[in-house]
Amino acid sequence: MRSLWRHLSQLFQRRSLATRLIVLILVVATLAITILFYDLSHQNQREIEELQTNNLINDAQELARSLDALVESETSRIANLSLSRAVQEFVSARPDQRSALFTPTLTDFTNFLDSSPAYRAVLLLDDSGEVLISTQGSYVGQNFASSDFFQEALQNQVYMSNPGLSSLDRQAVIWVAAPVYTDDPLTPAGIVVVTLSPELLWNPVERLAIGEHGYAILLDQYGIRLAHGRDRTYIFRSLAPLPPDVWAELQASNRFGALPEIMDTGSYTLWNYVQTKPLPSLLIDASDEQPQRVYYSAAPLETRNWTVVAMLPEAEVLAPANRVTSHGMAAAILLTVLLGLTVVWMAQRIMQPVPQLVKAATKIAHGDLSTPIEVKGVAELSVLAESFESMRCNLQDSQDQLAQWARTLEVRVAQRTQELAALSEVVAFASLSQSRPQLMDTALAQSLKAMNAEMGGIWIADGDGIVHLQAYRGLDDELIEGLTTFETGEGLIGRVQKTGEPVVLDDLSQAPRLAKAVVQERLIRAFVAVPLRIHGQNLGVLAVFSQVQQYFSPEVVLLAASIARQIALTLDNLNLVEQVQRQAHSVARLQERERIGAEIHDSMAQTLSYLYLQADQLADDSLTISPQEVKSRLLNLREVIAALTSETRQMIAQLRDVSPPPPANLETIIRAELDKLSDELKIEVRLDLQQAGALAIPAETGTELTRIVGEALRNAQKHGHADVAWLTFERENGTAFLSVQDNGSGFNPTQSPRDNRPHFGLSVMQARAARIGGQLKINSEMGKGTRIEIVWPVNSQER
Repeated sequence: MRSLWRHLSQLFQRRSLATRLIVLILVVATLAITILFYDLSHQNQREIEELQTNNLINDAQELARSLDALVESETSRIANLSLSRAVQEFVSARPDQRSALFTPTLTDFTNFLDSSPAYRAVLLLDDSGEVLISTQGSYVGQNFASSDFFQEALQNQVYMSNPGLSSLDRQAVIWVAAPVYTDDPLTPAGIVVVTLSPELLWNPVERLAIGEHGYAILLDQYGIRLAHGRDRTYIFRSLAPLPPDVWAELQASNRFGALPEIMDTGSYTLWNYVQTKPLPSLLIDASDEQPQRVYYSAAPLETRNWTVVAMLPEAEVLAPANRVTSHGMAAAILLTVLLGLTVVWMAQRIMQPVPQLVKAATKIAHGDLSTPIEVKGVAELSVLAESFESMRCNLQDSQDQLAQWARTLEVRVAQRTQELAALSEVVAFASLSQSRPQLMDTALAQSLKAMNAEMGGIWIADGDGIVHLQAYRGLDDELIEGLTTFETGEGLIGRVQKTGEPVVLDDLSQAPRLAKAVVQERLIRAFVAVPLRIHGQNLGVLAVFSQVQQYFSPEVVLLAASIARQIALTLDNLNLVEQVQRQAHSVARLQERERIGAEIHDSMAQTLSYLYLQADQLADDSLTISPQEVKSRLLNLREVIAALTSETRQMIAQLRDVSPPPPANLETIIRAELDKLSDELKIEVRLDLQQAGALAIPAETGTELTRIVGEALRNAQKHGHADVAWLTFERENGTAFLSVQDNGSGFNPTQSPRDNRPHFGLSVMQARAARIGGQLKINSEMGKGTRIEIVWPVNSQER
């Protein structure tokens, strides 16, 4: 190494002074630029990381506050329901007097359910836990005395449970209970219980946008996820394995019904973080559990023992800094190249003042832009010095200008953030609300806030184009009376409704003929009106007023127009929803007709066809067989007719019965169906149902499967002229396979029958398979028999 260095030193000394000067200047300049770039890049990375982590912390805290407000709102609503007159009268009445109070109380509960899509059922319990009234029939006859929400409500407090799984319908549910008092204000006479959909918690968590790959989760005190911002399959999974005593406690409370266990994701670092007391606002996870570092911010709720955790990958946190670093590196390389070329060109003519120029360049590289550059020398050197000085001045001006732009940008970003927050509030409310008055009131409030105005209103057009005041804020009674209605083209409001163009006036006194007298008397100055326009049609007008003369910027007017478009879109969507609901009822009736047609085809029609064939054969043989044989065949036909009558009555009873029968064993159902078909079928049926075991399936699934099997066997005998059929069942990875294969003549499934009628039986079988969530596979060739296979999913509960 020393000999190499000595050789390079000697080689350098043999070069010309200009060459050595070039090398020295390039080395110094490159080092200066590199140091500056590294310093600025490192500082920029720290600042951006701090900004991103602050945003992450704010997101977690803001979501926690919004969930607190949501919990307080829902518990207050349930508490108010428990104070209703109908509830208190029903609880205090004697059992023989409650029949007269049942309908009004149930009507109050139904109206309460309609007030929010998150409400599923309302129950009224007596002080022993028995269900007195329920809007959902499955709860009738239940006793909730051992439930946590019942015990907590008996302690004179409104209680909201942790989300769990209902043991009745296995759906995710939240129980909210409130005591009902009658004579004794300290002892509850009953309990009002409302079941909520956890969508109430899931939606706010899922709506929170944290960068491109970040998201938020909601945890309970056991580390079980109650909501997940990206993937709902992680809901009700714990961060770490639950201790046996904790799982035993959860099973005892029946919070998760028949769920055999709570799966965990092995997030030990995150679990230890949320357990830390006091809880730090930020954690950077660099453990082996994650492929890259992850930033976590946790915020506990005040109303519940829940914790919000917001997370963002390191790559996304530092992405802005990396982009700036890349741009800076390119600029530094370009500057180095330009400097090298300049040095090469100037080094031949610059000898003496070079150290001064190097010193000046070093100061600039280190950020000293305030010291003037004064270098004396030859003409070329003077020009270079002037260029350095000009560059220094330009850099200083650029630095000052960038600082000014940064301050201006902060103000404009704050303004745009407020405007976007207003629009976001309107959009969020519009996506959840089904109430036109609440939608218009919220939109008007956000418009006034964003536009710094004191009063405003929303006018909706009727069928004749006349607009009527539907929502208002800040208007007194006289203004409301004077601005209630506008004809088409009347005043400023009517003009906007007619033309569909916004109107903006900084001073309303400039258009006295277009403003009503009551407006002029109030000394209203600034005015903005935008149409509620959708699909080329004006649904109404949004207008704001201010008694202060002010300038409404184009951005503010554009925000008002965006809010107006959102109002119009939501109103139009509400009309479409009502139309779709009407169409859905029609489709449901059509599907029920198709189902009844399939039942008739697979049961009564097949039996009638069999009766027809037997009667026809008996008529042909009546003269050649003995009377005893005739009697025997007639008795057989009578039994078939009696079975058909029983099956018809059973079908009528099923159409009337709303409660489904219990699940039954698959093998038992198949064998019972084959026994029913024994007289009708003459072919040999060989069974292989070993894998069915004790598999129990819902009654609806069993009905569809037996109908498909019966139709397949009839077709094998009638059309395929088969003498043997094989019925086989298999099960693999949650999927069931039931196949019917015969040794008949087979057919071409893609070819219509000779009478040009469609394969109605095949279409019915395919529809039945689709109703159980499966599909029907048909494999047949002429002369090679037919194989029909039903493939459907088997839930873990079907055992």
